[in-house]
Amino acid sequence: TAVEAMKQGAYDYLAKPFDNDKFRILVANALRLRALARENRRLRRQVDERVGLAAIAGRSVAVERVREQVRLASRSDAAVMVLGETGTGKELAARAIHALGPRAEHRFVAVNCGALPENLVESELFGLRRGAFTGAHADRDGRFVEADAGTLFLDEITEMQPEAQVKLLRVLESGEVRPLGGTAARRVDVRVISASNRNLEDCVREGRLREDLYYRLNVFSLRIPPLRERREDIPVLVEHFLGRRGLPPELVGPDVLELLAGHDFPGNIRELENVIESGLILSQGRPLAADDVADRLIPGEPVRSCGPPLIPDEGVSLHEVERNYLAEVLAKTGGNQSRAARLLGISRATLIYRMKKHGLDA
Repeated sequence: TAVEAMKQGAYDYLAKPFDNDKFRILVANALRLRALARENRRLRRQVDERVGLAAIAGRSVAVERVREQVRLASRSDAAVMVLGETGTGKELAARAIHALGPRAEHRFVAVNCGALPENLVESELFGLRRGAFTGAHADRDGRFVEADAGTLFLDEITEMQPEAQVKLLRVLESGEVRPLGGTAARRVDVRVISASNRNLEDCVREGRLREDLYYRLNVFSLRIPPLRERREDIPVLVEHFLGRRGLPPELVGPDVLELLAGHDFPGNIRELENVIESGLILSQGRPLAADDVADRLIPGEPVRSCGPPLIPDEGVSLHEVERNYLAEVLAKTGGNQSRAARLLGISRATLIYRMKKHGLDA
C-alpha cells in the first residue's frame, strides 16, 4: 500500500489516474531532495574531517605524517594500535580516526583498561545480568554493546589482566558478547582501537600481553611522536590552547616560546598545556613572562644543600646570589648545561633562561 511504501522510505506517491505535469513536478522534487541529501552528507564529512584532524595540532613533518596515517586508518575497518608516551594525544588520534570513518554517526566509547578493577573488567566490558553478583540489582549493558556500530577505544591495553585478555580475544574472534550472569550471547559490530605507552614486543615477551591478542589488535600501527621530537610545534600548540580559551596568541611572547622550546617535556602535550594554564593564572591577564612558566617546568634531581649560606653584615642582593651560584655550578660542571641543570634541580630550559637573565654565556 501507499502507507507501507512511505514507511519503507518512499518520497511520495501518486493515485491513479495521475496527471503528467504533477508526475514531473514530483520526480523533480524527489531528485532535488536526493541531491540535497548527498550534498549534506558530503559537507558533513568535510566538517568531520576538519574537526577530527584539527584536534591534532601542529605543522611539523612528524605531525603531518600522523594526520596522513589517521586518514588512511579511517578508510579501513581494521583494528588500530596507537602507540606513544603519556600525554602525546593517543585518544585524540583515535577520536579523529572515528570521526573520519563510516562509523562517525555512531558512538565512540573510551575505556581506560588500567583504571578498571580486576573483579569488574568483565561486567564493564561485556555487561551483566541482575543477580550476577552481590549488588547487581539490575541488568546493565557493557561497553561493547554501548559501542555497537561505533568504535571502542581500549586505552592502556597492556594493563588489562591476562584473564580478561582471554575473554576479550574470544569476543573479538566471535563478534558476540555474553554478559556476566547471562546465558544468551548478543552479536555486536564494533571497531576496536587500542593504545599503549609501552613497547608491545617487550610486553608480549614479559607475558603482560597475550601474543594472539597482540596480533588481533595490532593490524594497523600508528605512532604518536613525543613533543621533544617536534619542538617546532610548540608555538602552534600554545596558540591552540589559548584559542580554546578565547585568548589572543600575543599573550605568549617569543621569550616564553624560546624557553618552552628548550624543555624536553616528559609529560608531552599534557605537560605543556598545564604549564600554560599555570602561567595564565600567575599572569592575571597580562602577557606571560618567562618567570610565569620557568619554575613550572618539571625539574631534575634537586641540589643537596650543606647548610645555610653565609650572609655578610652589609647584606647581599638576591640577584647577585643567584648569579654567583649559577656561575659556580657552571664552573663546577665545566659549562655542561645538562649537568648543571641536574645539580640545580631545574630543567635545562630554565637554566638557559636564568643564564641569559644574569648575562652569563649560554
